[in-house]
Amino acid sequence: MRNNRTQISQKNLIVIIISFITLALAATLMLYFCIKVMNGLRGYLIAEARWSKAQKTATHEMIHYGTSEEESNWSEFSNNLEILKGSKNARLALLSEDPDFDTAYESYKRGGVSVDLIDDMNWLFRIVHHTEFFEEALEYWEQGDAYVLELEELSEEVHKRIEEGSMDESTWHAYLDDLYIIDSHLSQYTGEFADAIEAATSKGRRYIFLINLIVGVGLIGAAGVVTVTLVRKTNNLNAHLADTKEKFSLVLDNSRDIIYQMDAESKNFEYVSPVVEKILGYKAEELMEEGPEFILQKVHHEDLERIRNAREQVAYRVPEEDVEMDTEYRLQTKSGEYIWVNNRRSVITDESGQYVGVVGNVRDITDRKSYMEQLDRSLEEKDTLLAEIHHRVKNNLAIVSSLIEMHNNEHDPAIQETLKELQSRIKSIALVHEKLYQSDSFGGIDLAEYINGLVDLVTKSMKNQDKEISIEREFHSIRFGLTHAVTFGLICNELISNAFKHAFNDQKEGVIRLVLRKEGDKGIFSVMDNGTGLPEDFDIKNQGTLGMTLVDNLARQLKGELSINSGDWTEFKVSFQVEE
Repeated sequence: MRNNRTQISQKNLIVIIISFITLALAATLMLYFCIKVMNGLRGYLIAEARWSKAQKTATHEMIHYGTSEEESNWSEFSNNLEILKGSKNARLALLSEDPDFDTAYESYKRGGVSVDLIDDMNWLFRIVHHTEFFEEALEYWEQGDAYVLELEELSEEVHKRIEEGSMDESTWHAYLDDLYIIDSHLSQYTGEFADAIEAATSKGRRYIFLINLIVGVGLIGAAGVVTVTLVRKTNNLNAHLADTKEKFSLVLDNSRDIIYQMDAESKNFEYVSPVVEKILGYKAEELMEEGPEFILQKVHHEDLERIRNAREQVAYRVPEEDVEMDTEYRLQTKSGEYIWVNNRRSVITDESGQYVGVVGNVRDITDRKSYMEQLDRSLEEKDTLLAEIHHRVKNNLAIVSSLIEMHNNEHDPAIQETLKELQSRIKSIALVHEKLYQSDSFGGIDLAEYINGLVDLVTKSMKNQDKEISIEREFHSIRFGLTHAVTFGLICNELISNAFKHAFNDQKEGVIRLVLRKEGDKGIFSVMDNGTGLPEDFDIKNQGTLGMTLVDNLARQLKGELSINSGDWTEFKVSFQVEE
């Protein structure tokens, strides 16, 4: 129930904070747009003032030009007229179907408006030119531009007559009357445009004030709610932390392991759990006062150097993956006896990743160590016994082979050949036991190493002085257990012996190629020769010989099969299941 209330409170706090942030963002955006609006309106007021000044100056210079006919007056008039025409160009560029803001920018710039305000003027025009108060200002603007056109046409006529020398006093007075009328209208529309912009500015200020007031009140209210909620949340969190600390202390105080924490800078214990008195005989306060050096003095002398090095690695901030963080050593208790302990440490880092201390737990593993020592002794005895068994089996098979050798000369040639094959098979089995006896592991033997030894045995027994037979070997490492190793050894013996006996009957020399490789979860053993080849009607099922029948049956025991390929090279290939 308490967890549910906490979750609801957290959700409410999140909603309030999000609302506060939203209001703050809204206020920021509102302030930003208010500044743009005010800048835009200020820009139009400045533009109106520049326009009004240019209109008055242009009228004044035209009057002087008509009376003095000085080119400087005409030039000054033309410059001010360009300002008036620029205002018209800006209006037309902004009101077109595809507003040309660049043209408007340049027109305002020539009119003397600050470049910092022009972008805001264009933005404001795009936003509010359809509003009622701005349409009124645009109407005055357009009417003023019409009279600027009349002023331009009038000035062109005056300039032409002066250039031609046809300007007389009566004509000039007529032009002067028209000029005063145009100036009067321009002044009128300039004032009305200024009034419209002022009205828009005043209305904009009121809207901005009301919006800021609403947002400000909302922000103050949200801030108040957030503050109250945070205070309440902080009080609840403090209570929860106190409760958690009490529970955590109960866990530490009742743990069967010694829990400790050490400061990196002072090298002193900051905490040691009370169970240390039960395990080592020292009180926690006593160890915290004595410090880690006191514990180091109680480490067995055979373990001291290793533990000191591990401690220095941590002290000098060696990366954790390079430090022995889980150590086992002997520690002397207060009563003087030594116990085995396991000390598992972890490095403590601050937010910047700097090493600030170590936290760890120490467990009494004396009973486990005693059991492991007994288990190691038992395994050592069993390994010795297995080695002796393999040694004796090998010796017994050697005796059987020797007995066969002793009686080999007492029988006819056919029986001698059979006994010789039997002797070869016995030696292949004995070789398995010899490899296991010599191996550090009785779980299996390396077939590549085994075949090399077997090839040497077969070559020695089958060697013919009249023939030069060479052996090519390509072996990959594959391991087999005892049972399958014996089966595989018999297959190898039969195929290699068969190649020596039958492949080179009519040849003085030849090559036997032996290949052992792994393909996926299958092993492949291949015996190839470049001898006389097989008869065209050769069929292993119809041979009736013990050797080929034995190979075929043994291949099945290895969950494999025997295949034969004949060509330039004769190949006997056995595929078999590789042990996991």
